[in-house]
Amino acid sequence: MVKIYFRIIFIFLLFCNNENNAQQVRLSDWMGDQANLIGNNPLNGIFIPGSHDSATYRLEQKFGKNQDLTSKLNVLRYFLVGFAVTKIAEKWAQAQNLTIHEQLLNGVRYLDLRVIYRDSKKDFYTVHSLYGPSLDEVLQQISSFLQQHPREILIVQIGDLRYMPQGQKNHADLISKIKERLGEWLVPNNISSLNKPIRELWNANQRVVLVYNNDDIADQSNLFSQRAIDSFWANADNLADLKTKLDNHLQGRDRSDKNLYVIQSQMTPTTETIKKGLRPFYKGYRSLKDMALAVDQRFGQWLVDWGNHKPSIIMTDFCNAKKSMAIISLNER
Repeated sequence: MVKIYFRIIFIFLLFCNNENNAQQVRLSDWMGDQANLIGNNPLNGIFIPGSHDSATYRLEQKFGKNQDLTSKLNVLRYFLVGFAVTKIAEKWAQAQNLTIHEQLLNGVRYLDLRVIYRDSKKDFYTVHSLYGPSLDEVLQQISSFLQQHPREILIVQIGDLRYMPQGQKNHADLISKIKERLGEWLVPNNISSLNKPIRELWNANQRVVLVYNNDDIADQSNLFSQRAIDSFWANADNLADLKTKLDNHLQGRDRSDKNLYVIQSQMTPTTETIKKGLRPFYKGYRSLKDMALAVDQRFGQWLVDWGNHKPSIIMTDFCNAKKSMAIISLNER
């Protein structure tokens, strides 16, 4: 009975509007504001809000190369063409409605960026089935935030990378572009970086952990590879399976002080989910937004459970201030 009472109280505290807490912890500067609480911990020793498919706040009506959702929508091409297909794709590709800068102002410190080369622009663009903003636009927002908030540390994961037509040259150009914008803040990839106290990272002005999802290229460029991050994807299209798979992975997680850990709290649509969503009177999920709202109904309870495990980055679709504050509050336990 005491345990149930504690859980109810904790969920209430996570989601109530606590004005004193809001004054003490500004989401735009929460790491610096909580220096006494987190400063002696490493990055993998605190709970961190993250966003899934961070750059999907704006999508074009044009498919990127080699994208998973494209194959899921192939069935629709027998019935629909052109704009109709891309409009449906947008509902299942958009995972955020805040810009990168807005996400960071709302407490997010982990960014999940999917990047490929775009032939028509001869440049790099973010992508999630449909093309998102250019990488230049995203890097400008990150750089601006870091300049304005000198004690905030970001983890930026560069993934997808499934269309690099010139191979090594594209990778080299992409990394050069990233380093040109963020190089002065990069945390060096060495054996002790991820378990250094946050204070030491502040003192060295090392404020961006860049994870590059191509192990060989990352090793050649002295960047963190995906080996440095345990980010289990449940690939579940319903709440029960999502929570069960995440909990099972957490139970068996073999943690190292040298790695970062992510809890991916988002659902993933199947081809069948998307097809059902096209039915006129269907009452199930019709978009990623619908799926995110369903997760939000359970999120407070799930945080109570996850708070009993070791700290992690907690990634969400459609991140916002409320969810960020709830995750950050776990550091006070």
